[in-house]
Amino acid sequence: MTFLFPHSSIKPIFQNGKVGELVIYGKKVEPQDKTNPLLQFPLYSIFTIIAVEEGESGYYLLRDSDNNTEFKLQDPYVGVFSNNLFNLKAWVNHQNKQLSDKDKLIEKLQEKIDTYLEIIIALK
Repeated sequence: MTFLFPHSSIKPIFQNGKVGELVIYGKKVEPQDKTNPLLQFPLYSIFTIIAVEEGESGYYLLRDSDNNTEFKLQDPYVGVFSNNLFNLKAWVNHQNKQLSDKDKLIEKLQEKIDTYLEIIIALK
């Protein structure tokens, strides 16, 4: 399944993740960030935040929903932070709206095509 990239209206969790929150890996980690544990997972993997440690040495403790792997996600400069994870519910709602908007646009374009075809047929 292809997801629409959400950055126009949905923001990453940054340092605002909560214990128990479902999050989705929605933005690729930069390849030069070789120590980021998200690199071992495919894009759009889903995790549960099972612990949050605040402060400069803080981190998110995440559990992979596929195989229950637990790992720490920690920014080396600010501690608990992620610009790659998004709240799953907000992500799904955004995706549904994007798809609905696309469906409406496709319907309008199809109506225009039908009108143009009628005009072309009438002109023959």
